[in-house]
Amino acid sequence: MSERRAQSLAILITAVLIGGFFIVRWFRENPVQGWLIVVAIVGILGFSIYRFPAFRSSLFRTAKKSADSLVQEKKVAVREPIPQHMRDRIMERARGRCENPLCTLNTRPDIHHIDFNNSNNSVRNLIALCPSCHRSAHDGVHGPSQLMNWLQSSWQTYKRKRPRYRY
Repeated sequence: MSERRAQSLAILITAVLIGGFFIVRWFRENPVQGWLIVVAIVGILGFSIYRFPAFRSSLFRTAKKSADSLVQEKKVAVREPIPQHMRDRIMERARGRCENPLCTLNTRPDIHHIDFNNSNNSVRNLIALCPSCHRSAHDGVHGPSQLMNWLQSSWQTYKRKRPRYRY
């Protein structure tokens, strides 16, 4: 753990302890208002879980991921390597750059599986992304539909610019 992260964690723990002290002290002086606030918070949380499916699934998905990470050790996905001729074809289509049309980085792109299935090495499932856009895709900033739109745009540009031979 870096020194800066350790300092931030120590400050956070200190702030939580001090805040907890003041909350417990206030709760002892005002038990009725304290319990009303607790009941209101639990009621709002219960209503939100009941009424909003997106909130409910997000909450339970986060809880499930946390429980799984505690119980199971991380499984390594079996990855089928992308054949070299496929890599060459994708890099040719991308012209050696990120296929995000708004990306301005000029670095060597990685190849990303749009559907996150490492064994699906179809040309229509693979896209060349710079390391920054690749990380954003894995973090969910760029969704599969957006990546498919970029891929389609890249294909159209590739078809327009590729040399045609006339006999």
